[in-house]
Amino acid sequence: MTIVAALKQNGEIWMAADRQTTFNYDFARADDVNGSKIVPYRNALIATSGMALFKNALKYYAASGKEAYNARFENDTDVMDFFFKFHGFMKEKYGLGNAKNDEVEKLSYNSFLVVTTESIYQVSCARDVASYENFTAIGNGAEIALGAIHALMSLLDSPSVILEKALAAGCHFKHGCGGEVDIVHVPSLLKKRGKAKNRTKPAVKLVSRK
Repeated sequence: MTIVAALKQNGEIWMAADRQTTFNYDFARADDVNGSKIVPYRNALIATSGMALFKNALKYYAASGKEAYNARFENDTDVMDFFFKFHGFMKEKYGLGNAKNDEVEKLSYNSFLVVTTESIYQVSCARDVASYENFTAIGNGAEIALGAIHALMSLLDSPSVILEKALAAGCHFKHGCGGEVDIVHVPSLLKKRGKAKNRTKPAVKLVSRK
């Protein structure tokens, strides 16, 4: 499982995600080279909770062409359009939705968090899109992280510290998440991505490795 959170404070957005991935109830090794669950696009960072397949597919989709990589995420409609196309890509490339009912249902296992320099969007497993002014979280332990962020926002002025503590709380009480945590200053990372000539170059910066 996964825990992912985003927080807008002092006019800037930060995003955090744990790195633990489980396969058949076994914990993944700690030296996973591609362990980050935050997938960078030109105009947004996307993370997903649920089947690890979708994280890999998001990376594959970003590398599939300029139209996918350069997708706009300026409003709810843009986010919906992206996921309509992404799920079509999943059906075509992975064969999901073409046969048995359980394969169709796989498209609804995951929820997503989409973050831009200005906005925070959550896409539910039913593909509903919601935007949040201040913060949100998805995945295992999300309700714990949400409570921690809510409590800490009035006490701490550092969004990275708030997210670090919130994810630590979620991971402590939920065995399905844990390991190292990526904490990303979204404007800095997207600005760097916009200037990068090679979009496949790893760009997720580990601000915290707790």
